[in-house]
Amino acid sequence: MQKSFNKHRTCILILGMHRSGTSAVAGCFSALGYNMGNQLFPPDKPNEKGYFENVLINQFNDSLLSTLYARWHDTLFLPQNWYLNEQVQKRKPELISILKSEFGEKEDFVIKDPRISVLLPFYEEVFNDLNIIPKVIINFRNPFEVSKSLKKRDNLSSSKSLLLWMDATLKAEEHSRTMSRVFLEYGSLLKDVINTLKTISDILRLDIKFDNDKKPVLNSFVEKKLKHHTPDNKNVDTNNINLVIQLFKILQRIDLKPITAKNESDIIDINKLFYSAFRFYNGIDDENDVVLKVVTGNTVTSLTEHDTTGKNKIDFLVNSINSVSEFILYPASRRMVLQFYDVTLTTRTGQIIKVNITSSNAEKILNNRTLLFGTDFPWIKFVLHKEVAISKISFYYQILAYDNYIYRASIDYIEETISYNNELLKVLRQKNDINVEKIKQKWNNETAALKTQLKKAKSEATSLNEQLDQSFSETTILKNEIVKLKTQIAELDKQNAVIQVKNSYLEDESHKLVSENKQLTGQNIKLLSTFNKSLDELKSTHAKQLDELKNTYAKQLDELKSTYATLIDEKDKLILNYKNNLSALDQKNNLADKKIKLMNIELAETKRKYEVIIENLNSKYSKLSKEMNLLKNTIEELTTSNSWKIGRALTWPVRKPKEKLRDRE
Repeated sequence: MQKSFNKHRTCILILGMHRSGTSAVAGCFSALGYNMGNQLFPPDKPNEKGYFENVLINQFNDSLLSTLYARWHDTLFLPQNWYLNEQVQKRKPELISILKSEFGEKEDFVIKDPRISVLLPFYEEVFNDLNIIPKVIINFRNPFEVSKSLKKRDNLSSSKSLLLWMDATLKAEEHSRTMSRVFLEYGSLLKDVINTLKTISDILRLDIKFDNDKKPVLNSFVEKKLKHHTPDNKNVDTNNINLVIQLFKILQRIDLKPITAKNESDIIDINKLFYSAFRFYNGIDDENDVVLKVVTGNTVTSLTEHDTTGKNKIDFLVNSINSVSEFILYPASRRMVLQFYDVTLTTRTGQIIKVNITSSNAEKILNNRTLLFGTDFPWIKFVLHKEVAISKISFYYQILAYDNYIYRASIDYIEETISYNNELLKVLRQKNDINVEKIKQKWNNETAALKTQLKKAKSEATSLNEQLDQSFSETTILKNEIVKLKTQIAELDKQNAVIQVKNSYLEDESHKLVSENKQLTGQNIKLLSTFNKSLDELKSTHAKQLDELKNTYAKQLDELKSTYATLIDEKDKLILNYKNNLSALDQKNNLADKKIKLMNIELAETKRKYEVIIENLNSKYSKLSKEMNLLKNTIEELTTSNSWKIGRALTWPVRKPKEKLRDRE
């Protein structure tokens, strides 16, 4: 895919659950001059200051959720690795087109939409393709405030609102761990908007400029009177929402602070517990009339109580004087899935007796005492081995699903899920094979290149050794020549000494002759003069010859010294160059060895990772196949969890058609 956006371009993503203050934060960034896109939703009564939410981004996200058979208030059960699905991947060009048309291709921009909390993996892939760096602000607010706000705006039940708060918060945290991010409690923004924004700017390195004229505008987005709901936890059952409270307390500890390893580990543990415990929840809060018919002799007495979706413990006060032979429970007047835990009788004498189901009109009874009723008039009959006077009958059971949301729909859903997972497994295997081949090819290419470099380096080292040997040989020859020259100079010095001795002797002889000539007669003066002249000429000739010889020898000596010095310099340069080349060669060899070792380690680690991934995928595939076979034969594995709301997974595929039918009506 072409990467047309500028390098280092930033997108600030404002995430978090709906009604958590994301609009206020987005409004502040709009006031600071950030690009929010061309088309924004207008303000209305729930958001008087405005949503600051891009229309096209919002519509695209709703459409993408629809592709996954989900909606903004129904995201708990997105499939694992849903963003790798072929239909989802085909939507990338559409989002890229929206980003270009709404935000241009130059400046940084801001996207606010709580839906991206669960869609973040898809956005991350698109941002990577476009060289956009995401920086994430995860808004959070007291979950009970959010629940009240959603009750008023959308009439969502408290239990569903709290589960959606957990889902959006946990998924936003999980999918943003590799990104630059900050956690922001709505209350912190209300207390001090300017310092809060400065802290966000410092943590995310946004370099925000705060002009004095913008401070009133920023403060207007976080007026405390716009906070419509305050939590009241007096009637809250903390046993059922313990994970919600734990997560909220951890988020408060990391508000506007870097997340520590301990806090992140605690959130990961909560994530695992949450999705394990609530993965069957269907979000239905219904109340039914439960009828019990007690048979005493020829008399049938009817008693009525109420139950709701989830776990129920119902006590029927019988207070029968006569002995009871049997009783029949009518849990609802609709099709349903029900799991029994316990049925006890309390006799008039205070004795507790446990009773088992004798018969029912259930289509299927699983080993874990789960009954699947395909009729609108389900009943369960209990026949006593011995008649007994009863004061109370207690039932402890869980309602898992109603109406169309029973096992037939669950089979279709699981078959679709397994088919989807098989397709996903095939895609992952193909990608894994491609990645392994790419890594092998890359390793082979780099290894070949390193071998070529090593061969070249060895060749250069051999050449340098030959040059060094040659330079040493030439140096030895020069030394021999210098020794010869020194010998010649010594011979010349000896000859010069002999000449000086001869000159000294001639001078002595000359003095003697002068002395003798003084004694000669005038007749010999002419002869003496001639002799002196000849002697002078001889001296002059000898002196000239001596000077010429000295100059010649001195010149030769200087030339030899210069040649010797040049040779010494060249030798030093050759030795230095050889040492440098040898050092560089050693570094190259060491670097090549390190690269080869690192690549071997990397290849082994990658191979190990992919082997683990393939092993895990094969294990998951085998497990899913086994579950499918078991489900088709006995459907006994459907409700192994003891969760209080399992119907959501059982009812998954039929909700969308039902909603479409309702829309047509």
